[in-house]
Amino acid sequence: MENGSPLDDARLTTRDEWRDGVLAEAQLHSDLIDVARPSMTFEDLHAEMNSRIHEMGFEDLDFLGNVGHSLERRSADRLYIERGNKARIGDTAFFTFEPHIRRPFGTSGFKHENIYRFNHDRLVEL
Repeated sequence: MENGSPLDDARLTTRDEWRDGVLAEAQLHSDLIDVARPSMTFEDLHAEMNSRIHEMGFEDLDFLGNVGHSLERRSADRLYIERGNKARIGDTAFFTFEPHIRRPFGTSGFKHENIYRFNHDRLVEL
């Protein structure tokens, strides 16, 4: 929404901060597909994606510090893409990637969530 009207494409916003956030989210999801491998740990993926978030000039706003999680029948069984999680991402059937980012001192935060799985050794978006 911008000025009370829906945008057909969020990248067409006239607000620089919004456009930068939308484009950063798209880039992070694209980067995820390029980087993620089944042998990586959730911790390794967290470090790589947070490095990219910071290189792009953003910060991670997630109150728990993660950027996604495995999909499980019970939320208590989730494995999070976070520091300290040594589980391999390839050992889960599906996981989300949902970085919640903002420019330091920015006024808007951005979050885009997709679900992914591995098809052999290649990550694919559902």
